[in-house]
Amino acid sequence: MTIDISILKTITLLYVEDEDGIRAQELKAYSKLFKKVFSCKDGLDAYNEYLANKDEIDIIVTDINMPNMTGLELIQKIHPISDIPFIFTTAYSDIDYMKTAINLGATKYITKPINIKTVIEDIQEAVVEYRKNKNVHTIATKLIEKSKSTESEISKLIKEKENLQKELELYKSITKNHTSKILINKNALIIEVDDSFCNMFKYKKEAILDKNISAISSSVSDNIIFQKLMLESLYEKKFKISNHNIKLADDSILECAITINPIFNTQTLYLDKYEIYFSKS
Repeated sequence: MTIDISILKTITLLYVEDEDGIRAQELKAYSKLFKKVFSCKDGLDAYNEYLANKDEIDIIVTDINMPNMTGLELIQKIHPISDIPFIFTTAYSDIDYMKTAINLGATKYITKPINIKTVIEDIQEAVVEYRKNKNVHTIATKLIEKSKSTESEISKLIKEKENLQKELELYKSITKNHTSKILINKNALIIEVDDSFCNMFKYKKEAILDKNISAISSSVSDNIIFQKLMLESLYEKKFKISNHNIKLADDSILECAITINPIFNTQTLYLDKYEIYFSKS
């Protein structure tokens, strides 16, 4: 994976190491690369630091064997309240440590002496994946809030949770049931349309596939605003929600709540495409 400084500068790291010399040396490198670094000398110190700054921290990099509270005890304390990614560093290559760390939800397990470049690549990859999953969760939550579904429909979706293996799949299911969706590439050409979109806006798929997104904008000014939201979502690396008038196939207009979500290539980390969700306002 290529290191992207623009991504690193958005990441806040909680770094935990009990050896003063190692902590000082690695902290010097991390402080130059990341947006912010919280540094702690043991697991107990790190746990208190996390509770005080959990809304800021994106990832935890921690040693395992430390006084007061080990790295394994730290993840046991934090993961019941947050699925924040953990990367473990340790001088021990014991397979039992590795199995325990993985079973507790560790993202990576690295044996010392560590390669700083490798750790930074692992941090970037873990945070990008974490944010992507968190984004899907948040989009679905917002769409549910805006949805006019009845209580019985919501109850049915909640019951379906027992049949889903992961919480993320539940949120994707909710999103699918309450919205229509299209995909556009980075050049704003429509590359995928779901059946719900065709039913809502009365289009045939072949009529709008490979067309510019402006084909469904109600006016030139509305299209300009639409493109502005796309750029904002790309720059901020998060979804944007707004109300828009969408032109139907019969040229009538329908007011919709739209959610624009940028999707980045997991290998290059460059923009790959946009997901656009539509729900009736």
